[in-house]
Amino acid sequence: MSGSPPRVIVIEDHPLVRAGQRMLLEIVGYEVAEITSGADLEWFTPISGVSQAIVADFDLGPGMTGVEVALAIMRRTGERIPTLVLSASLGARSVAEAQAHEMTVMFKPAQEEKVLAWVAEALGRQRPGSVASRETRV
Repeated sequence: MSGSPPRVIVIEDHPLVRAGQRMLLEIVGYEVAEITSGADLEWFTPISGVSQAIVADFDLGPGMTGVEVALAIMRRTGERIPTLVLSASLGARSVAEAQAHEMTVMFKPAQEEKVLAWVAEALGRQRPGSVASRETRV
């Protein structure tokens, strides 16, 4: 799979937020895979050996948290995948669960530039082009 663009797995239950994250990441050249909940793991095909990162909403509603879905993906690939957990809650649960698995936490609304910088660093690449010049903001 050499030559493939780096892959970012977006775990987000809200359709508009998920679409915005996809657009943001694709504009700067990443391949994006989307998951809305733990139920999506039934059809989701993880890819091993590809440079990838995960951006996960913590609270996905009933069922698994974003951290739990990310861990399930890692078990299926057999690889440690850098994970950024986005949380709308300042509660200790999201921070404690993410940090227990060495995941980074950013609180919503996370700035686009900070998310992109985290993804670029996690993938070990130079930061992709700035999105500041984009006409549409997400």
